[in-house]
Amino acid sequence: MKNKQLLATAFCVIALLVILQGCKKSSVDDNNNNGGGGNTNPPPPTAKIVYVAGMEINSGGKNVAMYWKNDTAVKLTDGSRDAVARSVFVSGNDVYVSGYQDKAGSVLNIATYWKNGVAYSLSITGTGGTFDAANSIFVSGDDVYAAGFERAANGNDVAKYWKNGTPVNLTDGSKDADAQSIFISGSDVYVAGSEAKTVTSSTSIAKYWKNGVAVALTDGSTDASAMSVVVVGTDVYVAGTVNDITGYAKAVYWKNGTQVSLSAGSQNSYGFALAISGSDIYVGGRNGNTSIVSGYWKNNFSNFINLAPAATYEAGEETVGGIVVSGTDVYAAGSFKMGGKSRAVYWKNNIPVHLGNIGLHNSAGGIFVK
Repeated sequence: MKNKQLLATAFCVIALLVILQGCKKSSVDDNNNNGGGGNTNPPPPTAKIVYVAGMEINSGGKNVAMYWKNDTAVKLTDGSRDAVARSVFVSGNDVYVSGYQDKAGSVLNIATYWKNGVAYSLSITGTGGTFDAANSIFVSGDDVYAAGFERAANGNDVAKYWKNGTPVNLTDGSKDADAQSIFISGSDVYVAGSEAKTVTSSTSIAKYWKNGVAVALTDGSTDASAMSVVVVGTDVYVAGTVNDITGYAKAVYWKNGTQVSLSAGSQNSYGFALAISGSDIYVGGRNGNTSIVSGYWKNNFSNFINLAPAATYEAGEETVGGIVVSGTDVYAAGSFKMGGKSRAVYWKNNIPVHLGNIGLHNSAGGIFVK
């Protein structure tokens, strides 16, 4: 390939010199090219870099927040206190990761994001409950957005997002709520999550917020959640889970508010992640009751791709927490069970790349491909 490229370059330089000298150029038959029509070999494809957010339990029993760049671990915390990384976004040469970590000397969780390994606290620590988190991160220009929740003094979680560290509340705290995913389209901010139907209800309504205005996706007749949002042009796609009237959880997606079910019958399924490529809709999650498998749906319930076949992995709480489509390649990140331990993994076109220490529990969620 290199010799062909050098030869083609030499021909181009010679041709340019001849033209500049006003001479007539005769055609050249290059036997190294297909059909003698010049170098038709495309340049070698640029290797993709895969970033995956997750965690690993160290030998002291603490969760260590980390991300993997391809299959190389980058630790974000030192393992002295619990921390988890849930989402990753890459902008230029900067790597942004969101999640949470324990407050030093306390069991309170602080919503946190890391930029190139440097931690930035988002939540107000120690004033409310015991668990705050930044579940999703998105960078647009110079602005850093993170979505999650913060526990209020009354014990309810307040759905919110932060823009450059400044909080924007999506709910008032009167009902329990959360924000799971954030997407920026132009100047519009979209956040997917859920909110309890009433102050005392245990049933949640799946919804998304556009610039702080809530759009309900379900009516509250059964429990539901919205886990991921993607906007393409004027179309708003959301993936999540809706319980049917018999109590089974069903993976679904909504396009502009219209619900499409991805499973049927007496089997639980959950939708956690979403990617759009052209007219194709990919929803990552898990499927099954006792034998739960990681996988994703492409467009409809009949096209479920099982990424963790029973012949390879043990039955357990397998899931896909992140999915990306880049060109013709489908990348998914999540976890499976092997050797009695949870294992972090990403799949490229259904082929697994194992992450983390094989002797420790680890798991993965958000994924970004550059």
